[in-house]
Amino acid sequence: MAFETTIGQVPKNLGPPLIIAPQNDWTVTDYALSFTWQRQEFLDEEDEDSQWSIGTYQIQVSKTAAFLNPQLDIYHLAPGLNLSRFEDGEDHDEEDLEFVESHRHWTESVYSPEENLESGTWYWRVRAADKPNRPWSEVVGFNLIRPGKSKKPSRTISAKEPIFSFDMYDSDGGGWGDEPPWTKYWNFFPEKLKPFVAFAIPHDGWGGYYSPSRSSNGNVRSFQDFIEPLTEEKIPVLIKTGGPDKDPQGYLSTTELEHIYQTNPNVLGLVAGENTWAHIGGFWNTIFRKHEVQWFNEVIKLSSQYGKYIIAGEGSYAFAWDKFFGKEAPTKYDRDGELSGDYVWLDPEILRKSTETFIPTGKSNLFWSHHQMNSAVLGASISNLVANHGTWAEAWYWSAVGFTKGVFEDFFASEADADFSTMPHILWVQTMLVGAASGSVVFHFGGESSVTENRGRYDKSMDAMVEEDGSIWHDDDGQETGREYASFWDMYGNKTKGFDRYIIPFLTAIIEEELIPTKSQVMAEIKLAIDPGPVESDKGNFVCYGHYLTLYKNTYGLNDLIAVDQDTGEDEIGEVNTGCKYELLPNSGRYYFIPVIPHPANTFSHPGIKVIPIGKLQSEKTVKAEFDPVYPQFSQGTAWVAKVDNTYFITNSNENLNEEQDFSIDFSGPLSRIEGNSIPHSYFIFRYNKKEGLIWLQANAEKGVRYTDQRQTIIKLDWIKKPFFKVEPKSALIYVEWSSNSVKLKLSHSEGAVQVKGSF
Repeated sequence: MAFETTIGQVPKNLGPPLIIAPQNDWTVTDYALSFTWQRQEFLDEEDEDSQWSIGTYQIQVSKTAAFLNPQLDIYHLAPGLNLSRFEDGEDHDEEDLEFVESHRHWTESVYSPEENLESGTWYWRVRAADKPNRPWSEVVGFNLIRPGKSKKPSRTISAKEPIFSFDMYDSDGGGWGDEPPWTKYWNFFPEKLKPFVAFAIPHDGWGGYYSPSRSSNGNVRSFQDFIEPLTEEKIPVLIKTGGPDKDPQGYLSTTELEHIYQTNPNVLGLVAGENTWAHIGGFWNTIFRKHEVQWFNEVIKLSSQYGKYIIAGEGSYAFAWDKFFGKEAPTKYDRDGELSGDYVWLDPEILRKSTETFIPTGKSNLFWSHHQMNSAVLGASISNLVANHGTWAEAWYWSAVGFTKGVFEDFFASEADADFSTMPHILWVQTMLVGAASGSVVFHFGGESSVTENRGRYDKSMDAMVEEDGSIWHDDDGQETGREYASFWDMYGNKTKGFDRYIIPFLTAIIEEELIPTKSQVMAEIKLAIDPGPVESDKGNFVCYGHYLTLYKNTYGLNDLIAVDQDTGEDEIGEVNTGCKYELLPNSGRYYFIPVIPHPANTFSHPGIKVIPIGKLQSEKTVKAEFDPVYPQFSQGTAWVAKVDNTYFITNSNENLNEEQDFSIDFSGPLSRIEGNSIPHSYFIFRYNKKEGLIWLQANAEKGVRYTDQRQTIIKLDWIKKPFFKVEPKSALIYVEWSSNSVKLKLSHSEGAVQVKGSF
């Protein structure tokens, strides 16, 4: 392929580029040094002939401000234009062209030296290099230092002090307007929840020509300037950057990140989604991958150095977490010096040196081998490769599996036609419920939770998204769709009823009832763990669990899984109705959660937890022989029930079927049994304090016209004598009936969540 690096007619009197980072007198750690400047360009969509863009720059770095003998004198290509990152041939031409086109008018350029410079004072400057003798930028001096010692986290994260983080951006544009009403969104949260909330502010799309990165008159606006209002309001911030299908120059540079860490105390760290996918794909070129890996490794070290966090979300594409956490074999070269083996994503020792920094989260954006992903994340946590793990919920799953047309509909749509808005709010909670039961301490609500995909303004009186004229929003086919929305607020600072009805009650219960188990409680429930084998070993085809299929089929009760071979393609799974794509929620909680220990698994040892190689679990007989004796049945029924100590997490395990389920649990003591129903898109959390004879529960269910049941939770408790109940809200109690040492409660979800406390 051949690309022009400079396009259009560049003005003869082109001025110098404007420097973004580092600025004068900044202090920068040597490995985090990068240089960012504003790319010079002009874009007029109505007059393409007038468009122009500079694609090549010269950057100099010197120990003296006179630049008589610069240490670095580099010609650097703007984002998307470094052809060495693309593979020769035609296989990826269309993808590459699309990538380049998306970066034609990227507003910033970033250069990161491949080797560290010595400590001391340095100077840098940059200029356009489309023609000789373009004017230089101002000369900027900065101080380079050696790495300091890692700091303790600036904000503790634990089972009692979790983080609820919310993506704050528009899914169409990737960012917000120039001055979002941050305080208004912040005040959506009750005061008692605010200490646990953080806003994930997007750097994604920051370099887009019409993003807030530049004003209409062309002035530079740094990302740090953009988040300054949140710093002034002391609103906790996580910076969302990185991700797939991007040039690393589009990520927040390490020098900018370090300066933000130094000067913005409300910034808790980063949220990075699908960077392991970038490691896998990377446009199939080792040079591109090198830049991806370099950036990711450096931000991990930098965040550790300043006591910040990296919340990393990833699905299970190609069993990515196994590779990211496992110790990889050294890179191999053939006799001609050409790379013949794979490349190393990450030395696990980087994580071991900063166990509190990196928080991996299973990400519900893709359906391939979803539960293996969560097992790998849990395995990294219980083996103390990382201190904590989290859960990342998205609505991508809902559309990807074919639920675009909504509740109880099964209709596959292309990615371009996918619609997240029809996903029930309760599915956000169901995903987080499973995460909480496994000991997650970070709960990240992905982009579709906090946006409306530009579907108008939310009108509370109609509980709907409305057009400019106030009518209910209609889709392209003229169908009224505004009453279905998965988001928590709109782009204009209006909170939805769904946020208060579903999200706030669940998060409040997590905090007030301390529902998240500690790591020791989690490990007390785990009896068996999996040794995945060497990172490079064959694990089968990830599109439907590969060699893990028999394990999850016979423990988590995943239905309709199909055997696949290495030739089975992703599209083949996506377009057929099998459990390979539908099973977001486990069907059985008998075996709690099964961790996959990072390779080499023989370094993990814990009394009471046996580690079994996955190769020994390739038949139903062997799985049952190992698991059934150490995980006795503790509940009956078809609903998913997980137990941690005296707390039970229960949900209808059908992702989108109109089928009621049930559950029953036997106890010893004053309460001998609880049984109940589990209606579609509902959850139920129950705690029994046997010593004091107390119970607590919370239940909720989605409200909507498509549900054919009465949206009621019905439970029966066998108690030695008549108990006393307190139901909130009082209006939710339809009736309570005592008969023959059992009490029956019928609870209405017409107003949302119901909480019950019982004693005798």
